[in-house]
Amino acid sequence: MESEEIDDAMRASLSVNLPTSTCQFKNILEIWGDPHEASTLIKGAESYEEKVSLSKQLAFHPQCWCFAHNRFCDVDSTSDVRAQGIPCVDWSQAGLGLGVNGPLLETALAAGAKAQETRTTMVILENVRNFKQHVAEDAYGESFDWQRELVDPADVGFEFTARQRIDFLFGNKF
Repeated sequence: MESEEIDDAMRASLSVNLPTSTCQFKNILEIWGDPHEASTLIKGAESYEEKVSLSKQLAFHPQCWCFAHNRFCDVDSTSDVRAQGIPCVDWSQAGLGLGVNGPLLETALAAGAKAQETRTTMVILENVRNFKQHVAEDAYGESFDWQRELVDPADVGFEFTARQRIDFLFGNKF
């Protein structure tokens, strides 16, 4: 099992609530080596299509720094199901709805690359309603079949969330 979280407070919470065997990685962009270099490269591309293409050309790094074990750990390659909540800022009203032109697109592309490289069978991808399914399709590749479902946050244990609906994409490999 593994988790990724840039936020120190969330990482501390994960340390308390997850088994000690769970790896805790900081930045999903580390799957491409230096996260700053990967981000700069993808953000420097002129079009959305070029960004997607670049994300597929970057070399996958099978180990990342793990805060739980204070060493480099293997990126889990045995997960059949991967639950991911990529940042919603690019698609939310609060983030001005910049979509594929937003500042965090590369995290969606990295999430897809990680699922492909680790041969994940099923992905549960949570985001806001404005998140475009074609981004998941482009990031995760053609081997996933996507189904979109709106879920009331209270139905999944988030009764105090500010949003009225949570949007899940369920991706299954063919």
